Amino acid sequence: MLWITLSAGLRNRRTPVTVIKGKITTATGDPVSGATIALTALQTTSAMLRSITTCVTTTQGEYDFTVTPGVYSVRLSQNGTGGFELGSVHIYDDSPDGTLNKFLNAKNSDTRPEALRQFDALVQRAETAADTSGSGADSAAASAAVAGQYAEAAKTHAKQAAASEEAAGGYAQAAAGSASAAGSSAAQAAESHTGAQQALEEARQIAKDMVKPPPVFYRPAEERGIWQLSYEGTGRKVNWQFTGNRKNFGYYTYFSAPEPWEIRYPVSAPDDMVKYGCRARFTFSFQDDSDAALEGKDLMEVRLAIPDDALPPGFSVPPATPDRPYLVLGCVIRSAGGKLVVCAPDSSVTDTPLFNSGNVRYGSHLFDMALSKTGYSSKIAVDGNGLSLSPVRTGVKLPSGTLYIRSASPAKQTNFEYLEMVIPHEMFNHCLVQDDDGATFYIPWGSTVPCRVTLPDTEFPPGFSVQAVTDREQSLQILTENDNVTFVSEKGAWTSSVNQITGARRLIHVGNKMWTTT
Repeated sequence: MLWITLSAGLRNRRTPVTVIKGKITTATGDPVSGATIALTALQTTSAMLRSITTCVTTTQGEYDFTVTPGVYSVRLSQNGTGGFELGSVHIYDDSPDGTLNKFLNAKNSDTRPEALRQFDALVQRAETAADTSGSGADSAAASAAVAGQYAEAAKTHAKQAAASEEAAGGYAQAAAGSASAAGSSAAQAAESHTGAQQALEEARQIAKDMVKPPPVFYRPAEERGIWQLSYEGTGRKVNWQFTGNRKNFGYYTYFSAPEPWEIRYPVSAPDDMVKYGCRARFTFSFQDDSDAALEGKDLMEVRLAIPDDALPPGFSVPPATPDRPYLVLGCVIRSAGGKLVVCAPDSSVTDTPLFNSGNVRYGSHLFDMALSKTGYSSKIAVDGNGLSLSPVRTGVKLPSGTLYIRSASPAKQTNFEYLEMVIPHEMFNHCLVQDDDGATFYIPWGSTVPCRVTLPDTEFPPGFSVQAVTDREQSLQILTENDNVTFVSEKGAWTSSVNQITGARRLIHVGNKMWTTT
């Protein structure tokens, strides 16, 4: 577990920049060097030119960086590992300097600018004046007039709260006092009450206009199971199941021969697995005394057991036979000539392999397997080498809706550093509305179906914008409605084609139903 400590660093700076400064240590107090703190902007502002800010800790575990006002997600990683999501932070124009812990722990405290807190107090005092103005008194006429003047002044100063919050608070207090005095006349109390109530409603409307809800964060609905180990032996272990002679060392786990081993991931929604497809990836390596000790062995096999009863119309699979009734997507990883050889399930050493990959005993390998939502163009790859293929029939019965990684003739030691399984729950398709201004659309790794945003056939305010962020190998498709909207990109302008955004891009409405990206 990592602890973030120390006090805020103070320096002379021009607002609106906030300094975040402190130190990261382990649970025993030792500094953590080389840790990367990444702040990803969840909204776009005129002052925010970069979507991601990073800082690497010193040899003493210290960090020191500045951020502009906005909302950020915070991620902590070390030595290139996947890292941890720590939460989100809100930085305002007048936020004081502080440690990362201070901002992460500020969710239950009121961190809004002082002007907005003062304005809320103004509204509360106006409401009290409206409630108490029903009591009668002799001087209501004069006091009601004064109350109206102060209420109008309070409204004016509320609009300028950021620059004149003290004046607005004073006027609000005077308005409350005058409204209370107005209650001394029963004959004209009703008139005073009506005026104060009207001032209250106007103040509430001003508050609504001044304080917008936070921008929306969109990402496709999905099931995502991740196994990842930290140096302290903790980490994420969502849904993955292990059996066999297994131990942890550093940031990886390993199995020792000759005992067989198995890793399982049971999918919670098997119907979605075939309706939208799914994707799995993991890193692995083999250790043994020599290449000769591994030669000709089936070191590992991977099988995704697909439920026949959940297949949607149009899903292409071979028919079941009495000796091969079960449906799988997978492969066998074999050692041949010192190389990794990827072969079809249930194949023999004399069968032609699907493809070859890197050296069997050196380095870590990345396995990537995707099941498409039609069965066609599914794929298996190791270290970027691979091919498209389709599910096959097998005689090996396994519980369906489960990913299996298991030993065949295992190496002396088989290591795993990272495991991830992704099952989409929807085909993400969103048509922009004006309330989306400043929203972020995030498309994470593993999506096997298109993710789309539609530009509506509606005029939006010039300057309306949203942020699109996609992981590696992912994209966000941009569609236009009714062929009556123009989208301009580096490829030119058109009204009916589909364009794709990759990486981090900002989508902006420039006016007259014309959109562009930066």
